[in-house]
Amino acid sequence: LLLLVGLISGVIGFVRFTAAFKKEYAETTWHMADTATLLVNGDHLDAYLAGGEEEEYQKTREYLDSYCRRIYVSLIYVIEVDRSDYGRFVSVFNSVCNEVDDSEYKAWELGHKRDTTNDEYRRKYRAIYEKEAVYETVYRIKTTDGQHPHITTMVPVKNSAGDVTAIL
Repeated sequence: LLLLVGLISGVIGFVRFTAAFKKEYAETTWHMADTATLLVNGDHLDAYLAGGEEEEYQKTREYLDSYCRRIYVSLIYVIEVDRSDYGRFVSVFNSVCNEVDDSEYKAWELGHKRDTTNDEYRRKYRAIYEKEAVYETVYRIKTTDGQHPHITTMVPVKNSAGDVTAIL
């Protein structure tokens, strides 16, 4: 009986600790990502993609690269998502710091197009664009594609009118 009570207590403790840890990690990364949005001018994303505002684009890219290294995260990226079905996106900014986890990420170029990874991302992109969520987090604890375990926290990038123009 003592062994059973100990086992049950251990399982409950593990589950609660894991939940608390995930919540704390999500909130911390949310604050980090939300801070990074202050570096991005949500009014000029389409201009950047069209080749305009080059000086501002380069300065913002440098700020994001520095911030990525300073807070020691693998990636910071800004994407404009196709809102028709949230199934595709185009890269606006992509900062990489492979030293964090000895990864081999390659930075996407401005205008790089890609399909959304899966339905989970699609739902979370929609929730951000439609202002149903302040932020969203995806956990990849067990990976089968050779990537390191990681979490992705997504926040809206807004223009001066408060409309969501992209996701960071």
